[in-house]
Amino acid sequence: MRGEDRSSDLPDLITSEQLSVLNMIALLASSHRRIWRGLQI
Repeated sequence: MRGEDRSSDLPDLITSEQLSVLNMIALLASSHRRIWRGLQI
């Protein structure tokens, strides 16, 4: 039972808001790379 409790604690640490923020950062990083490539050309 304790093992299941520990696994249930993980979702609490990673909230939907944090996931959305990580997604935004990933999109910004990819967009910045494209912009830098465009400037170099």
